[in-house]
Amino acid sequence: MSLSARVAIGAFVLSLSVPAAAQYGVPPPDSQHQSARQRQAGQPAPQAPTTVGAADLSLGVACQLAADAASLEPMLATPPYSVREREDGARILRLIQRCQRSRGALTTSSALLRAAIAEALYESRFATVQAARSPEVPVASFLQVAAATTRPDAAGLVPAYAMAQCTAARHPEPIRALLATEPGTPAEAAALTALNPAFVSCVTGSLTLNMDMKTLRGVLAESLFRWSIAQRDGASSPYAAAAAGPAPGAF
Repeated sequence: MSLSARVAIGAFVLSLSVPAAAQYGVPPPDSQHQSARQRQAGQPAPQAPTTVGAADLSLGVACQLAADAASLEPMLATPPYSVREREDGARILRLIQRCQRSRGALTTSSALLRAAIAEALYESRFATVQAARSPEVPVASFLQVAAATTRPDAAGLVPAYAMAQCTAARHPEPIRALLATEPGTPAEAAALTALNPAFVSCVTGSLTLNMDMKTLRGVLAESLFRWSIAQRDGASSPYAAAAAGPAPGAF
C-alpha cells in the first residue's frame, strides 16, 4: 500500500513530491585543484562531510542531550527553513560531532535534525501525556513563511503545520504513540494510519499536504513538544500564542 493510501482519508492526501531539504554542515570540496594543492603541500585532502541518517542522528542527539540538553532547544526557537535555523543546525552538528568524537564533519537535513531534537526533548521531559490546562493555553504557529528563505514553497507548507499543531492540541495520545515507533517500520505506518481521524478532525474541506513521512513525523513531534510545554508552564511559556502570535486550529 502506498504512503498516500495509508494516510489519505477523505479530506486530504499526503504527497511525496517535495524538494530536497536544506543540508547543514560544511560542504565538501568542490574543486579537484584544491585537493591537488594540498597533496603538493604534504597535507591530506579534506574529508567529505558524512551524511547522517535518521537512526544515527537520533543517537547523536541523544549523546548531546545527555551532555548538555540546554544546547539543543534553541534550534526549536528558530523558524523552520530560515537562515537562523541553518546557523543553529550547523552549531548543533558540531556539538554532536564532538560528543561522539567523530573524525569528520557531519551533514543532514533540516527536517531530520529538528525531528530528532523535538523527539529527544519531548521524551526526556514528558513521561506521560501532558494534560491540557483549563482553559487550554493556545500555542503560537512556528512556521514563518517570510523567514523560510531556504524553501521557496514554504507558503504551501502552512496547512501541514497548522494541521499538525491542531492535532497535537486535540489528540496528543496518538502522536505520542507514533513517536514510540521506529521510523520506517510497519509499526510507524500503522501509528500514522491511526492518526487519520485526528487529522480529518483538523481539516475543513480538501487539503493536499506536500510533505513526506519523515518531515510530517518531525512536525508532529515538535508540535506535541511545544503544546506540552505550553500546557505545563502556562502563558509564560515561550511557545504560548500570547508570546508570538495566533494559535493554530482547524482550517
